[in-house]
Amino acid sequence: MSFAPPLKVLKKHRYIHTCVVYFWEIIIKTHDMCNDSKIIDTNIDNMASEIVMTEVVSPRKALFCIKCKKYVPSNYFMKDDGTVSESICNRHELEKTLETDGVRYCKECDKYIALDLFPRTAAMSYICKKHKYAADVIRKSKQNEDTHPGRKRRLRQWKMCWADSRTFKHTSLGMSENEIDLEIAKIDQKGTGEYRIMPIDVEKTMTTENCVVVTVKKRKKLMKMVATHDLEAYAKTITEV
Repeated sequence: MSFAPPLKVLKKHRYIHTCVVYFWEIIIKTHDMCNDSKIIDTNIDNMASEIVMTEVVSPRKALFCIKCKKYVPSNYFMKDDGTVSESICNRHELEKTLETDGVRYCKECDKYIALDLFPRTAAMSYICKKHKYAADVIRKSKQNEDTHPGRKRRLRQWKMCWADSRTFKHTSLGMSENEIDLEIAKIDQKGTGEYRIMPIDVEKTMTTENCVVVTVKKRKKLMKMVATHDLEAYAKTITEV
């Protein structure tokens, strides 16, 4: 005859087996913790001092770039080595890698100067803002001279007549650029630039009727007479022209 243990005995043995397995797992974990060199001290007071609660800070969506002078998405501040720049975005990485210590060579200055002195262009420029502006002025001047020949000469002649009228204390100048140029062209047909216009009567506004063409050297003598208020000598010299 087979003998079957009672149900209560089976439940009791099963419970004991479960407890033995549970405590054996605890012993194994405790052994592993004792062998770990980074284990925290079991003392409650020391454990409290070891635990540091850190607040999780979410990254900012945009940062201010001192070069762009505006807020740029934070992913533009990631460098090639994986670090994050806090002041300059990687749009200027080309300048930072090709230049050393924040300087660049200028061909016109013939020396290294700060990057901020160069124009911000898509292509790398080796001419600073000052010399680029001067080159642009010369280029535009040549274009204007080609488009409007003689314009610079006419403007120079008019400015000199305007300055003379201020010396004569005239309230206005009664001649335009073209009128002055036509009067001078009657004498200086080759355009040597050695002739100027002076008023016949200093006390009256300079007009096409009240003007005479003189050389640059004679103009200097006439202006000295006006400066010394010797108007009689001025009128006598003008009539001799």
